[in-house]
Amino acid sequence: MRNEFDFLFKSLFNDSELYKTVIEALATRGKGLSRQEIIEAANLTDNGYLSEVLDNLQRCDFIRSYHSFGKKQRNILYQLTDLYSLFYLRFLKNNLGQDEQLWSHALDTTST
Repeated sequence: MRNEFDFLFKSLFNDSELYKTVIEALATRGKGLSRQEIIEAANLTDNGYLSEVLDNLQRCDFIRSYHSFGKKQRNILYQLTDLYSLFYLRFLKNNLGQDEQLWSHALDTTST
């Protein structure tokens, strides 16, 4: 089943599955991941193509890169900042068509 999330990446990037894999890995930690952590979380190989993917995602404002406080230049963290991607991956991806009361249940769990 196609959805807006898949369509967005398919329309922007030739290798959309790789881009989605990186985005999904970044969505697992709010503060971001280092390059090595992305490689491990997404089960990728460390090569120049990953650098291109990260650069493209940053240029399209899906992610940002920053240096952790007190760390050196080499310890760059990449953080998912695209609100639609965050929303989709946290609330919709695993719930599409499964829970008709999704929003009521989500509100109940956040109020306690």
